[in-house]
Amino acid sequence: MYELWIIKNYGNKTLKIKRESTFIITECKKISDERKIIFETTKYFSKYKTESGVELLFPNDNRTYYDCEIWNFPNSYKNTKLENIQIVINEDLKYIKVPIGNSKK
Repeated sequence: MYELWIIKNYGNKTLKIKRESTFIITECKKISDERKIIFETTKYFSKYKTESGVELLFPNDNRTYYDCEIWNFPNSYKNTKLENIQIVINEDLKYIKVPIGNSKK
């Protein structure tokens, strides 16, 4: 069993902690087992292939991106399709992508 964890670090200038997301993939045999971290990065990825050949795909829906607050962590999404994008909820209550600085609903 694999899990994707996303940690949003809002940063701290005094402690010199960067504002970025950390993406972690863990593995365990059953839900009650201790997790083993098998991959960790501060850069967004759309898929990951495990040593055993299992391909894990990052959820690619606007609701997930909204929950990730991609616009608040631009360094983690540089050089990806999500760079300079934010997600807003329009008047139909749908999650939509808009360029940063153009948040008209």
